[in-house]
Parts: sequence; C-alpha cells; structure tokens
Amino acid sequence: MSTSPLLPLLRELVSRLAAACPQSSATTDAVVDMLSGHPLFDLSRKDVAKLRKAAGDAALRGRAPELSHNTALVILPPVELWEPINAIRAELEPHHLTIWPPHITLAYPFLPVHAWPDNLAPLAAATASIDPFDVTLLTFGTFSRGKNGMLTYLEPDPESASGITAVRAALCDQLFPYLPAKFTPHLTVGRGQSDPQAPRLAAHWTPITFPVSHLALLARPHRDAPLE
Repeated sequence: MSTSPLLPLLRELVSRLAAACPQSSATTDAVVDMLSGHPLFDLSRKDVAKLRKAAGDAALRGRAPELSHNTALVILPPVELWEPINAIRAELEPHHLTIWPPHITLAYPFLPVHAWPDNLAPLAAATASIDPFDVTLLTFGTFSRGKNGMLTYLEPDPESASGITAVRAALCDQLFPYLPAKFTPHLTVGRGQSDPQAPRLAAHWTPITFPVSHLALLARPHRDAPLE
C-alpha cells in the first residue's frame, strides 16, 4: 500500500497533540488508533508506525526540562595535559580558549545550576555500571559548518570513542532521553577556518592518553563568562 497523501498533515496533528500532552501517551495512542482504523485516511501499517514515532519524538521534546547555555556536562583531560591542546586552540579558536577549557562535550546546553542537586544522584546512578576507561586523543578531524567554516577537532581512537559513546548512551537511556541521538565524540580545537587544518596538525601531533573516572559539570554566570 502506498503512503497516504494525508500523512504529513496527520503527522503534524499527532506531534502537536503529543507535545501539548507529553505525560499522556494514552491520549495520543487513542487518536492514532482512531486514525488508523478510519477508511477516509487509508493509512498503511508503515504510515501508522510513522505517526507513532512522530508522537513519541514530540512527547520527548515536550518532557525535556529547562536547559541552560551556561552549563555543560563534559569530560575534561587532566590540567597537566592542556598545554599542547591549548597551543592549537590559541591559534584556531582564541576567543573560545578564554571561555571553555579543553573538553569533550556530553551534553550542552545542560540543566541549570539550580536543578543540579536533584539530578546529581540520578546522574551518578545512570553511569555507575560503566567502568573507568582511558581516552587517547589520536589524531585530527574536520566538520564542515557551511557558511561558518570548518570545525577542527581532536579525534579519539576507536576504543576511546566506544567508551565515551557508552557514557552518552547511558545518559540518554536512563536520564536525558531528549539529548540528540546523533553523537560524535570529539574535542574541538578550532572553528571558522576556510581550509581543513587536520592534515597539517596531525603531522606534528603526539597522541595524548588520560584516564576517565568521572564527569565534570561546568557553569558560568552569563554567556560571556568562562565556564568553570
């Protein structure tokens, strides 16, 4: 059966309903059931599955807590390893050097500081089953940011990336389901360049390895202040 021509309209309908009533999935389910059984809409099983997914995604967004661009949940390398990283950042992102320490982002924006006390214990519980692991910043990569130029980053080796991804997945599954599903572990060292910097930097880079046994919460009083 082909896709119903009314599917986009119905998907918008159930998404808005789910976002307006994020705690009441039964209501949205009942509406989808009604639509799926009505001959006027001629919905296939695939159409119904798309409606249920749209409703679920919208409900998650509706349940997302207040987030702040003045906080972040990150992995920090030890301070004694910052110098070679910051030497590159001083060249390629001097403004951000004064705002952010070298870090691997797990969640940004994050919960505002006033919400931390209620979430520290659940955060610890969500990651309790993950053993400490090592991260090796092996080489460099580049993201294209369109008109905003290139983003240059230190790329962890595959084993390190797996460990970081496991932490992020535990946070998504158990505590913060609203976090974007797409995630690439990286430590940003530059942004805004018109040409790729990774090949030049990789030729002179000595990999850095450090243990990860805890996560770091960063905060600042306003957007122009350093995150600490």
